[in-house]
Amino acid sequence: MGVAWDTASKTAALDLATRAMTLYARPEVSAQAWIADLRALLTPQAAQDYTDVDPSTIAITSFGPGELIVDQANGYAAKARFGSPAGPYGVALHRNGADQAWKVVRFNVPGSQ
Repeated sequence: MGVAWDTASKTAALDLATRAMTLYARPEVSAQAWIADLRALLTPQAAQDYTDVDPSTIAITSFGPGELIVDQANGYAAKARFGSPAGPYGVALHRNGADQAWKVVRFNVPGSQ
C-alpha cells in the first residue's frame, strides 16, 4: 500500500528541504563542516555523493521561499524548488514510509532540473 499525502507530510517535506538548502548554500564554510552539518539530512547515498564537494564552488548564499512539488500518487518522493539569484535550485526528497523522516536524495543546480 502506498503512502498518502497530507498537510503534515507536505509541511515536513518542505521544512526539511528548506533546512537542507540553508546548510547547502554556505560557500564560506570548510568542506568538512559543510558535509558534517548536512549529513543527517541526506540519504546514505547522497552523503557519499556529496562528501567531496567543495562548498566554495556553490554559487549562492541566499534563496527565496520554497515550493513543494508532489506527485499525489507517490507519497514517498517529493521535490522542492527554490529561487535564487543564480536561478532555480531543487532538492529531491525521499522517505521510506509515512512515519519515516524525509531525506535529501539530491540537490539540483540551475540547468540540471
